Amino acid sequence: MYTVGMVILVTGADGFLGGHITSILLDEGHTVRALYHPESSRTKLPPHKNLKIVEGNILAPESLLKIFKGSVDAVIHTAASTRMYPRRHKSIWDINFKGTKNLAECAAEYNVNRFVSIGTANSFGAGNLENPGTEKNPYTDGKLGADYMNSKRAIQDWLLEFSEKKGFPVIIINPSFMIGPGDSKPGSGTMMLRLQGRRRLPISKGGKNFVAVKDVARAAVNALTMGRIGECYICGNENLPYSRAFPLFAEVMGMNTPSLKVLSPFILAYGAGLSLISLFTKKEPFISLMMARASIHDYFYSPEKARKELDLPQTPVKTAAAEAFNWFQENGYCD
Repeated sequence: MYTVGMVILVTGADGFLGGHITSILLDEGHTVRALYHPESSRTKLPPHKNLKIVEGNILAPESLLKIFKGSVDAVIHTAASTRMYPRRHKSIWDINFKGTKNLAECAAEYNVNRFVSIGTANSFGAGNLENPGTEKNPYTDGKLGADYMNSKRAIQDWLLEFSEKKGFPVIIINPSFMIGPGDSKPGSGTMMLRLQGRRRLPISKGGKNFVAVKDVARAAVNALTMGRIGECYICGNENLPYSRAFPLFAEVMGMNTPSLKVLSPFILAYGAGLSLISLFTKKEPFISLMMARASIHDYFYSPEKARKELDLPQTPVKTAAAEAFNWFQENGYCD
């Protein structure tokens, strides 16, 4: 059961996942302290009597101490660098590793009751449809050489070790591919938006585990009082090959789009070519070689542990996709 009126520090409170988490917390009567970098925009969060904007920088620990001095019961840390191009960049490690470490050490100093950190399902080896990956699978995405995946796995290892040595009350939420409303970048929604107006869908042989962003938010809030300290929880739902996922998105978007299956060598060559061009244009490619390599693999996972221990909801992916597309239409992304 929840303790009404907790004070929760939320990083990335106006982000895709963070926005849904903040809404749930406020609806349930908690006070949210939304951590913002002093130079960042603050226009996305609607005003609320229990919402307080606080300034701080996770790369400057001294700026965080005054926030924790004001009695913080728990932390939900969603802020992260999710950039995939270029695949290696110092800022990714600074934000995802150093920043999270700074925040956790400050939280430990002020004895927060729970520290919920948002990781990624990619921190575990994926499986196939018959035997999807679990929290016991060893990390395998290091072969991609992507700082995003490597930094998220590294900080996960550090947090778990910190929890074991210091008794730090951390729980790690590992979402799969989230989809739903509020994707303002857009991030995962780019997959849907790129299908718009296409007569044929170039489909590689891989696939993903898809999950509604609101379900992950629910599990993250539940983790404040549920689950086991020092544990990771893959939060996902449906394992869908792209040959099933893309037609599903097309149906939701009102498109009668036939599929065009593309062999892996062509996908890899396309990604390599665009990556080479981007070296000269200095613009992010439509798909990089690293992303092409990832797209031909199955990223299938089992969310069974999170279902049992965090009451992870399981909204159908088709419903989540429809909600995402409606939000994109209402906010001018489909013009």
